[in-house]
Amino acid sequence: MNPTPLHPLVTHMPLALMLILPILALLVALFIKKGKFTTQTWLLIVGLQSLMLVTGYLSLESGEQEEMMVERVTGKLPIAEHEAMAEMFVAGAVVTTAFTVASYLIKPTLQFYMQLGTVLLMLANIFLGWRAGSSGYALVYKYGAANSYIAAQNIVAEDGAANGILPTPEQNTSESENPVDDGDDTHEKDQEPPERVESKDVEPETPTN
Repeated sequence: MNPTPLHPLVTHMPLALMLILPILALLVALFIKKGKFTTQTWLLIVGLQSLMLVTGYLSLESGEQEEMMVERVTGKLPIAEHEAMAEMFVAGAVVTTAFTVASYLIKPTLQFYMQLGTVLLMLANIFLGWRAGSSGYALVYKYGAANSYIAAQNIVAEDGAANGILPTPEQNTSESENPVDDGDDTHEKDQEPPERVESKDVEPETPTN
């Protein structure tokens, strides 16, 4: 059981690229049209869109791997809805990536119009990503999905204590090669003070003249 959720860490990347790409793609398309950028500049958009597709797919896969643990708290229905919306977002990213690549490979006279079509698809992806992100937000803050990870972390902590990672009563945790046993009174016996010899009263001698 992995108490550290991977899905929330991965899923922020495609959502961030989803918001940046339409603006960046439109600017690059306009500069290419005006001759300020070369056609090869569009490869930057191809790379970023491909990165969004890959991270979106990884987010979908990581969510499926953690589904069994989370549904114990949230139930199956909210997770099924979130998964369906995430699949639609990834499917939209696949179509958009195909258009992005085609915009580079198509003949130059049609490139600008193909690039504008790609920008429109990117805007549609924002809507799909917003739906998937909102359902994920509801899983955490409405249905308490994070509680499943808190419970898992508590189980790991309890297992660690049971295996001796944490100090337990009546357990010797000293790092010394020869630890001192609290129940052994040998040292105390060795350190006992010597018996006190009682002195007898001696009458003082009378001085003689």
